[in-house]
Amino acid sequence: MSGVVQLNVGFFVERQGFLKIAQFVLGLVVTIIIGACNPHTGHYDCGHGVQNFFQGFVLICINIFTLIITFLLIVAHLLNLPDAYYKWNFPIFERLYTTLATLLYILGTVIVIIYMFANGFQGAWIIAILLSIFITAAYALDAYMRWKYRNIA
Repeated sequence: MSGVVQLNVGFFVERQGFLKIAQFVLGLVVTIIIGACNPHTGHYDCGHGVQNFFQGFVLICINIFTLIITFLLIVAHLLNLPDAYYKWNFPIFERLYTTLATLLYILGTVIVIIYMFANGFQGAWIIAILLSIFITAAYALDAYMRWKYRNIA
């Protein structure tokens, strides 16, 4: 251990902290909506449960994965772990993670759009698509800022 683990309340007022919290909240909402209401061939309304491989992929491999990692990063920043364990190079990890999360959410959004149009357009699925686009934009903005300002601080 290289530094002191302490509560970092300044995380809530920083731009990166606000983005992380927005990513977590939007990710939680998207995960719930995709799990409860996803386009599939069995129903023309919101189906319950995972109906096919692609819904499971979007739900588990994209939404739940990014939700867990983002939550762990929020906890790490609240405990000031990037400063206490500065030898672990959190900035590179977060730069690569936000880029990966952006690409995963782009893939997930495309899959949901393809399934929506393949199974008949339903208005309830627009919420899932819009929130997926918003979370993709939040991760893309975070990744852009981390790559652009990587040599600062």
